[in-house]
Amino acid sequence: MTLADRVLQYLAAHPGSSCEDVARGVHARTVRVREELRNRARYSETRSYENGRKCVLYSVAPGYGWDGLGRAEKQPSQCARILALLDDGCWHTHHELYAIGCVAHSRIAELRRRGYEFDKRRITTGGEQIWEYRLAREAKAA
Repeated sequence: MTLADRVLQYLAAHPGSSCEDVARGVHARTVRVREELRNRARYSETRSYENGRKCVLYSVAPGYGWDGLGRAEKQPSQCARILALLDDGCWHTHHELYAIGCVAHSRIAELRRRGYEFDKRRITTGGEQIWEYRLAREAKAA
């Protein structure tokens, strides 16, 4: 198992850990763990101040996870998540699409280019405009 795999596994089980905590947990040098944490897009940093000292805590970035079988597993793409949500044929707000980690309008446009068709409507409530989408027709197989 590589250092990258060990770090990812540790952070999946212990989110919000410092670099030193991760190094102790994976039995590696702090310098090597710090290099791994800074060179990978799969980790997110949170900066905070505890007792007047700057503290950087690391977690697994959205879109990455650990499958429990010894390998990193990437989450489905944003387009796949949108299609899974809209597959029920009901109306869903753009807030729901953002909640599943999607850039709604861009991914809908991308899916339209792939041949999917969507119904879209705008609702105004309390001065706020809300866009709703539903899947009208799936793309035809090529």
